[in-house]
Amino acid sequence: MSFGLVHVGVLPALLAAGYTRDFAAGQTPATGEIAIPPPLPEMLEVAVGRARLAPGTAIDLGGIAKGWLADRAVERIGPNSLANFAGDLRARGDGPDGDGWPVGFGPTTVLLKDIGAATSGTRGRRWGERSHHLIDPRTGLPADSDLAEVSVIAPTGADAEVLAKTALLLGREAGARFLDERSLGSYLV
Repeated sequence: MSFGLVHVGVLPALLAAGYTRDFAAGQTPATGEIAIPPPLPEMLEVAVGRARLAPGTAIDLGGIAKGWLADRAVERIGPNSLANFAGDLRARGDGPDGDGWPVGFGPTTVLLKDIGAATSGTRGRRWGERSHHLIDPRTGLPADSDLAEVSVIAPTGADAEVLAKTALLLGREAGARFLDERSLGSYLV
């Protein structure tokens, strides 16, 4: 669904870009140029009856985990629930007034019923002038996109997360075309 643009193997690149401490501790000090990590390696060593991460690889579940957790949370909470994991969410049921769950979506509020939504962007987690947390696996560097934020509505929170991140990495023109074919609604900034 993401053409390899959503990849859990970006953790070494994320650390190389300077995302090395909690944002509550303040910005990561600028160190100059970002070291370009090597291309993403094969991550799994598979043998009969087992699979494990290959030495030297590391995973970052990031947004994928947030969308997946929102999907699982509403299953456990109940038939009329909303779970929001830092911008990745899943609505289940008719909401508090029966019209759907009111959720901010770009400059408006939408009512969601039995559906997911997610926002992916480069504005919130930034340090230095060019560094942010969204790594483009094609380059191993923070994404260089003409979009700063993409919000998507999709059947699940996990789907919405993957679609939003992919569209952001593709850029405005290609990202809009990508979402037109796959999402239930989108907002690009």
